[in-house]
Amino acid sequence: MLNSTATPSLRAHTMIQQNVANIKTRLEAVRSEAVTGRAHDVARAVDGDTGKVARMIAAIEYSQDRSSVLRFEGNRMTSAQGSMQNIRDGLSGVVDGLQVGLSDLSSASLD
Repeated sequence: MLNSTATPSLRAHTMIQQNVANIKTRLEAVRSEAVTGRAHDVARAVDGDTGKVARMIAAIEYSQDRSSVLRFEGNRMTSAQGSMQNIRDGLSGVVDGLQVGLSDLSSASLD
């Protein structure tokens, strides 16, 4: 790589620049993967099995859809529970009145 005078030749300098550029590119890809959590080269990460990627994407979409449905159903159940509590609170006064009425069976209380 070095000539006899111990100075780098043009070819050696070019190779060093290419190596530095390759290292910078790889470092940027690794940094991006570390920050985003996603592989820079997906095909290489799954050894070319893109069907695996498609299945994972479908599974993620399915789980997101199910989460949305379950959130909706949870809100619906919370609303139903609130309605049932309101009905229960309203009926508790009626039950108390009936118990008082049944304890005194005179004709006046029955009216």
